[in-house]
Amino acid sequence: MAASLFEQHLGERIARGVVRDVNGSLELTRDFGLWIVQAAVPADSAAVLARRLTAELKRFLFAEPGLPDLAAQQHRIRRGFPLGFEPANALLGEWLLADFAGFPLDYFDTYDARIAALTPQEVHFATRREADAEHLYIVAVGPASRVAPLLKPLGPAEVVTLDQPGQAAADTLAPRTPEQEAAGRKRIAESLAAHGGRSRLSAIKSSLMDAVIRVTTPDREVEGTMRQLRKEPGKLALVTTVLGVESRQVLNGNRAWTVVAGSDTAQEGDSLQVAALRVTLSSDLAHVLLAASDTSARVAARGRERISGHDAEKVEVLARNAPWRMLYFDVASHRLIAFDQRERGPRGSYVERRVLSDYRPLSGTQWPYREERSIASQPIMKLDMTDVQIDRELSEGNFQPPATLIPWR
Repeated sequence: MAASLFEQHLGERIARGVVRDVNGSLELTRDFGLWIVQAAVPADSAAVLARRLTAELKRFLFAEPGLPDLAAQQHRIRRGFPLGFEPANALLGEWLLADFAGFPLDYFDTYDARIAALTPQEVHFATRREADAEHLYIVAVGPASRVAPLLKPLGPAEVVTLDQPGQAAADTLAPRTPEQEAAGRKRIAESLAAHGGRSRLSAIKSSLMDAVIRVTTPDREVEGTMRQLRKEPGKLALVTTVLGVESRQVLNGNRAWTVVAGSDTAQEGDSLQVAALRVTLSSDLAHVLLAASDTSARVAARGRERISGHDAEKVEVLARNAPWRMLYFDVASHRLIAFDQRERGPRGSYVERRVLSDYRPLSGTQWPYREERSIASQPIMKLDMTDVQIDRELSEGNFQPPATLIPWR
């Protein structure tokens, strides 16, 4: 709550003129927290910005929040609570934080009531507790020859030169051989045929999928619903209802936004949300198989594995505009019965597994009506489709922002 109030405070008082990318946050560890304030300005204004940010942090720490501001943030946080269930990295982050901090098993059950009961005095006490506003660390990223002299009056300064970053670890396994590539492409072609053929799948221009979802938390399963609307090119609407609260996440090309509880106001998404929704868009059956079958994709057969009682052929895929994936094809039916894909969140990357089952004929294809998602063998979500429609006419209004769109920065 304090972090949300602080970010609002900064946006109202700092984000103007040449100052941009303003944000504040509270980074929690097991034993303490770090208040982090950041913004960007031209190098010559670094010292001025440092003084302003320091002053605003002190102002916030020593002032009790107003009741209207607190009430507005309580409403926003309570309505936004379901967003923690999708995408998977957000849900995983909630779990890890609760476990790491030693929160009780009913933490998620009582979250809404505890947020609603907070008073300005309680928030101020938590904000101020052990905060040392007189011993701040200032980190400036920029040309040292220009920035260091400007910051010297603020205290002792150290110049750190960043070394050339090393190469990121490869997503792929061992280098593929020509034989592995040929075998991988053969498996993909067989699966395309088993699902209706490449021509049929590539002809799909829109889809609607309704599902009952069961989200697994550390102490129980939470049930809700999810609607996925896809429309080519590059449009997705993800409508999730959990604990009676509806949220809508929308991707339209290079833009994304979130609307909570039928509001006429949306919060514009940053580049991370755009990237996450693009992965979601590309993660249905048709997109996964079409990306793997593209001639530019790098593929390799990687042996066999047992998946949900079935022997499966493994094929590694690195496709254009798609995350790293390992596809699992049923040896007998050639259907896609599971895939792993690497996703990236604020705290790094992880691999999510999706197991597909309950295949049914649908408009010339074979389509899965059940999906089970897990991370590191821990179940996170089950989806049971109640309705799937291919090539349904979808109004452009599903992918347009509401009247008011709040910029993400």
